[in-house]
Amino acid sequence: MTFTPVHTLLGGYLLHLASSSVLEDNGRVFGISGILSGAIFGPREGWRWAVVGGLLAGPLLGFMTGAEAYFPGNGLESITQVGIGRLIIAGGLVGLGSRLGSGCTSGHMLCGVSRLSPRSFIATITFFTTAVITANLAPTPYSSPISMPSAATATAFALHPASFSPSTLIALFSTVAITTLAQQALRRYLLSAPQSSTQAARATPYFLNGVIFALGLSFSGMADPRKVLGFLRFPQARTDPQEFDPSLAMVMLGGLLPNMIHYARLTRDKRDAQNNRDGAGTDVKRDAAASDSSSSKRLRPKYPWELWRVSSGSANIDWKLIVGSAIFGIGWGCLGICPGPALVNLGEAISRGMLHFHSTNAGEAQRQMMVRIGAFIGSMLLGMAAIERSG
Repeated sequence: MTFTPVHTLLGGYLLHLASSSVLEDNGRVFGISGILSGAIFGPREGWRWAVVGGLLAGPLLGFMTGAEAYFPGNGLESITQVGIGRLIIAGGLVGLGSRLGSGCTSGHMLCGVSRLSPRSFIATITFFTTAVITANLAPTPYSSPISMPSAATATAFALHPASFSPSTLIALFSTVAITTLAQQALRRYLLSAPQSSTQAARATPYFLNGVIFALGLSFSGMADPRKVLGFLRFPQARTDPQEFDPSLAMVMLGGLLPNMIHYARLTRDKRDAQNNRDGAGTDVKRDAAASDSSSSKRLRPKYPWELWRVSSGSANIDWKLIVGSAIFGIGWGCLGICPGPALVNLGEAISRGMLHFHSTNAGEAQRQMMVRIGAFIGSMLLGMAAIERSG
């Protein structure tokens, strides 16, 4: 596999931008399995569908802007080379495990570990362990070999040939800059405009962050199961030295670490504000009572119509968390896809169908893509439904 440190680092940073914005502005965790399950089987709030819509729309934006040319992987191509049976089994395990364990890679690893949540630490360790074991003991068979540059034949992995090209760097850094500016502009508008009271306007940040998250998955390579499995598998020096790919470690550096710093800043600012109020000397009794209440210890979202809905993550470390995370890890290691990348690949399949609607040559390939990603997502939703319907 090709090593893509720049793509994956900046893709991870886009994941940080989206998840940290939803946390700070809306007071919610960007856990895709919970968002998707709630949109279909739960309360079906509009904000959930806005996130799902953004994840589906991200690939279309990539096609329309030309950013798709800089994605280091091709998730749909990899998925079409896997048998339907494995897709169905992996999808069912991912759906079942993510709901029983109350989270997946986005909710537990990217958002939970960054908040130092004990639940998320245990869940992440569990599903990473079972994923690595599964990926190595039951490797995914593909119908065609992995495409490698000729320079990679002598090493375990090769640097992507375009990693440091000027066009690549300009495209990647421009994407980060534009998405950051878009977030800031939307935030200023919603906090100042009277239209911010409408339901449609309140859903807009969720949609935008869904799009940004989808671009982050695509740029990082997490939307391509081969790249994910290349990270989960051990280097096989004697059999297949080219299969190992350490790229996704850069997601930790570009996504998880900034999320940790961001949450630490939020809690520090909250603590400083509380200390300033306590030291002001006004209505000391009221402040003292408020400081003892659980609500006063919560952070406040930037949008005034939102509430802080993030738990401490220190309770309910039970068998469901561990067993569910283990099942999710088996499904993830079986194929290399979790709920977020599944939706992004579905969005890409839909986008390709729209853009190549009149192409007869693309008809059969498009059908294979839709059948296979549909099989995975359908099975995943059935797994989620099994847990949701059971209570």
